[in-house]
Amino acid sequence: DSLIPFEDLCASFPVDAGSAFLAYAQAQSFVTYIRDSFGTSGLARLTDAYSEGFNCELGATQALGIPLSQLDVRWRETVLGQNVGGVAIRNLLPFLLLMLLVLVVPIWSAIDLIRQRRKHGNQSKSK
Repeated sequence: DSLIPFEDLCASFPVDAGSAFLAYAQAQSFVTYIRDSFGTSGLARLTDAYSEGFNCELGATQALGIPLSQLDVRWRETVLGQNVGGVAIRNLLPFLLLMLLVLVVPIWSAIDLIRQRRKHGNQSKSK
């Protein structure tokens, strides 16, 4: 994920050319998304909230009724087609597989032990 978090862009745009280009392209796409979703009046309310001194997160909440972090998630899903939940699962998948592998041996051993005890218990009852 090479996108720049909007919280970082609120503080300042990057200095190096490549990151600055990405920041401007990302900001343009985000502003277009806000305009398409909330209209020009939404953009005006957002500008007013920031001029009144609200920080990025609270300014978006004040103007649009949704925090900047949630706007970011919606923008990624809508414009970029990015499924944030899917990304999280892909990032966690190696750890989940490792956990599964680590747990399989003890669980399998416990099941085998229970079967053996039942088998021995049934054999002693039949004698």
